[in-house]
Amino acid sequence: MNTHFISKPHFSGLDTLHLHYVDILTYVTIRSFRNPDNYNCYPGYETIAKRMGASKSFVMDSVKRLESSGYMRIHKIAYLSNQYYFTPFDITDRVPTEFFDLDLTIYEKAMLLVIRQFCVGLPHITFSSIKQISINIGVSYKTIHKQVTSLIEKGFVRQRVMKHTGEKDGFDISPMIDWLFKYDRTDNEENDKQDYCLMIT
Repeated sequence: MNTHFISKPHFSGLDTLHLHYVDILTYVTIRSFRNPDNYNCYPGYETIAKRMGASKSFVMDSVKRLESSGYMRIHKIAYLSNQYYFTPFDITDRVPTEFFDLDLTIYEKAMLLVIRQFCVGLPHITFSSIKQISINIGVSYKTIHKQVTSLIEKGFVRQRVMKHTGEKDGFDISPMIDWLFKYDRTDNEENDKQDYCLMIT
């Protein structure tokens, strides 16, 4: 059960905002350095790159795109790290801090963040297809399918099979990641836990 998390707003229309889907991971990584007491957030590019698992040059470009898109505001301080401010959004997801310890590529981690935002409410099930997610998020079907396939091979995503017919009816995000927090759980949830579901068509 998680008690520490990072807030992530819902992203959409990445293509029109000229954002790369891995920029979502950049956003979450930067926000993970935010001080919960005074909201200060000023990690250096190398620090961000190290936690994220990306190059410094990618982080620098990604930060520029995030600022241009309006998801964050940056106060540049001479000879010091940037100070980051985050635009408030009504709808957010909670990402567990353990997320950065996953043995996944930056592309796979970013795709998990994409899929997560389509899993809303308890027990966090979505029947959105990859095609629907592609249209909403602004990422190509081919890109999403490729990363989901890779996540299946690594056990982070599992194919769902209907018990009464044996037919494939979608995919789950496996319980290898616990996305639920103490105040998310219901009394019966531990005994009747359902996983995240992603329909792929």
